[in-house]
Amino acid sequence: MSKSQAQTTNMSQADIKTCGELQHLFHMAMELGFIHCLKNREAMMDYLNKKGNPDWTAGYIWSLADSNKIDWVKCSSDPTEYETYKAEMNQALAKYVRPDN
Repeated sequence: MSKSQAQTTNMSQADIKTCGELQHLFHMAMELGFIHCLKNREAMMDYLNKKGNPDWTAGYIWSLADSNKIDWVKCSSDPTEYETYKAEMNQALAKYVRPDN
């Protein structure tokens, strides 16, 4: 069992659904070439709330990213090992949506 599969077994159904929706939204942002425009909390949450779920909070998205639960679509020509890629993408997202302390 991979790390991703093991994490999925420890997630609620709502979190699994949200992570699937986030994977789709981020894939579309990459494919359409505007993911680079989402590099601050306000822009990221505006996109996620308008195209995803208006009830998602930055804290909720941060908790999923910080615990490395979101799977990401990776280009087949990228030589990076998937688990490394996933961790790096989740760390970057967590940085952008980190709750205020």
